[in-house]
Amino acid sequence: CPHEGPNRGRAPQDRSVRIKSEWMIHQGGVVSTRTLRRWGNSPHDIAKAVRTGELHRLRAGWFAIASADPEVVRAVAAGGALGCMSVLRRHGVWTVDTALHVRVAESDGRNLPQDVKRCTLPGGRLVPSRPIDDLPTALVAASRCCSDEELLIVLDSVVNLRLMERDEVERLLGGAPLAVRRVVREMDLAESGTETMVRHRLRARGVELRPQVVIEGVGRVDFVVGTSLVIEVDSVEHHTSREAYERDRERDRLLQSLGYTVVRLTYRQVRWDWPRAEADILALMRRRRHRQRVARAVS
Repeated sequence: CPHEGPNRGRAPQDRSVRIKSEWMIHQGGVVSTRTLRRWGNSPHDIAKAVRTGELHRLRAGWFAIASADPEVVRAVAAGGALGCMSVLRRHGVWTVDTALHVRVAESDGRNLPQDVKRCTLPGGRLVPSRPIDDLPTALVAASRCCSDEELLIVLDSVVNLRLMERDEVERLLGGAPLAVRRVVREMDLAESGTETMVRHRLRARGVELRPQVVIEGVGRVDFVVGTSLVIEVDSVEHHTSREAYERDRERDRLLQSLGYTVVRLTYRQVRWDWPRAEADILALMRRRRHRQRVARAVS
């Protein structure tokens, strides 16, 4: 009987291409020919989906649905996969770099658009097989792509967000060059990239400071230098509301009443005016403001 079987009542040429929606959501709406075939689509199905606009061809062997993520579309159309810092940002990781990062095989000699950053993994290996790299792959690529400070910001954020444990990061980058392993050893507590910047830069000047310290009656402060110098670092995300402004000033007043000297740094001062901020902190230390007696010690 012509109407028996799983396609009963529906001509094969009328069938839409099979797409696993959950997979497509996690992969930005971009898919390879190999994956489409694994889902049971024939070359005829794929060609028809392109003709009808259900799929859009990005390059040989890769397609996107109409609602695909523009970043992923650009990365795959450029010849690679969304990777490195772009993937880390999608996980909520604190990054300084906002460019589009496309991961290609190290041996791939194609030219990428000027506004795209080319990222690779060691050894010319791993031609991208998915449109978006996973987190560990993105982290390895970032270790080759960014400055020491940018990498430290990323690592602190990955651990703070509990995306990976510290020992997992250490194992992942255990075979990296010595310079990267030194950055890994610098990982510490930080709730924002600006905190990491301050810690990294002051420690480079020989300043010993403790991050995320609890002071009785006040709560947790970003840094304590010596016994009595508190450094608080405002981030754009957490210190812009009127309520946060008032709360921060109340904490500063209480700390000063206990004998602490408080330095509060804004995001702009850390990012764009650091030499002046650093000079002020070092001047306070020369005047021994970090060695004063306080009413309540840190815990």
